[in-house]
Amino acid sequence: MSAAAPTTAAVPDALHSDYWSAVDARTAQLTAYRCTQCDTHFLPRVMTCTTCGATEFERAALSPHGTLYTYTVLHNAGGVWPAVYAVGCAGVITHAERLPDGRSNVVLRGLEKFRIVEEDHSRAYRVATIDPLPETTSEADRPLLRQQRQRLETLLIAAIERGGADPRFPPAIADDDLINALAQYLALSPVERQALLERDGILARCRGLIDLLEMKNFTPPSGWGNGSASGVH
Repeated sequence: MSAAAPTTAAVPDALHSDYWSAVDARTAQLTAYRCTQCDTHFLPRVMTCTTCGATEFERAALSPHGTLYTYTVLHNAGGVWPAVYAVGCAGVITHAERLPDGRSNVVLRGLEKFRIVEEDHSRAYRVATIDPLPETTSEADRPLLRQQRQRLETLLIAAIERGGADPRFPPAIADDDLINALAQYLALSPVERQALLERDGILARCRGLIDLLEMKNFTPPSGWGNGSASGVH
């Protein structure tokens, strides 16, 4: 005869105590938090609106009917959590496309890079204390970043043209935004993406992208005129 597996009750925190109070009173309803400045809704609650930067929110009841675009299943093997990378990036879903098989393709826009300081293992779900890792490019580094961007674009344009496509890189896109987008959307392995995320700043990330493209034979060591474009999407 085996004993039933122990359960761990959720522990209310400062952001969600009102919801758990409603659960105890059996009056709980799925609610989001609406920014009082721009009307953006968040679930779960956040401290600062990612759209306008405001910090005032009010609860807004949600319909019991909706679409679940994505979810995560966490398996807790006897209280031992699987290891995660110490550096991550928080983001929001900006676009979702429903697929014929019922799944969805989602576009996640990164908001803030962070480092995990410690984890709280007392709950049934993962909670961590983090330190933000803001990335800024100094004015002194801007000319060098522009040079590296041009080199990166030259590599990609040559590869894309060999694939028969018409390469277009809108000049209005800021250097930082273009480099971060390429680091996310090029056909790289998860380990390579993580390595780029952990680079110390945009300039270092751009150099890392250039190294990866050359290493993957987008161009031969002797020049930029030959090679395969199979890794560009």
